[in-house]
Amino acid sequence: TVNDRSVGFDLDLFRNERRWRLCFWGVIAFALSVRLVGLNWDQGHHDHPDERAMVQAIQRISFQPGRLQLNPQFFAYGSLPIYLSALVSTLLGQFAPTLRHYDGLVLIARLVSAVMGTVTVGVLVVLGTRLFGRSAGLLAGLLLGGCVLHVQNSHYGTTDVFLTCLVLLALSGLVAVVEGGQGRRYLWAGAAIGLATATKFSALPLLVPLGVATVLRLSRERRAFPLVGALGALVVALAAFLAVQPYTLLDFREYGAQIREQGRMVRSAGL
Repeated sequence: TVNDRSVGFDLDLFRNERRWRLCFWGVIAFALSVRLVGLNWDQGHHDHPDERAMVQAIQRISFQPGRLQLNPQFFAYGSLPIYLSALVSTLLGQFAPTLRHYDGLVLIARLVSAVMGTVTVGVLVVLGTRLFGRSAGLLAGLLLGGCVLHVQNSHYGTTDVFLTCLVLLALSGLVAVVEGGQGRRYLWAGAAIGLATATKFSALPLLVPLGVATVLRLSRERRAFPLVGALGALVVALAAFLAVQPYTLLDFREYGAQIREQGRMVRSAGL
């Protein structure tokens, strides 16, 4: 059952488990529907420059036996969204070969973003419910589900919605660490941090809330286990990162050059 912390905000309507689940899936259906409508918003003109760069990277990926090629040769963004979109294209391309071509890849990347945007809504509902109760969780999910900026970015085959989803998953895991402190919660949070960093390198500051969660657990437990849990989270984060972005090591020179270039662009933005 969902943890229901009464803070004077929950309505009787949502104390019924079946009714709450019905409302939850209603929010999810709403979020998915508004993200799937109009995926071909530019009518094939490919107006988004970051999206074009992502799709060109997806085109370089091949999972076919004998033609395996996993180096996207593009590290301004992480490899996870690229690999996932390429995998979906490979699978759906068995039934609709046009989805393997450029125009089809654009739609696949947007479809994956739409699904990830919907998953983000679900994660927010669960996190809000854990922290503030069912009504607050559903309201937060409904607001994000209809948020114009999030809906807009869910129509782009870029990394923004991916990153938001994985950052929220990581923070959810860290909230669970603070609440319970079991080893598996550290590992879950570490995996989410690693995958978020493999989506965009700017997710690396998630190590800060990991440190905060560890300090909070140390203050409560008065033993060394939180340090062991944090170390396990770091190991899992590194493993998850390298599992979906192996060319950080295999093509380290190019990876480092592109990350430094992104850093220079950020530092000089607006100057």
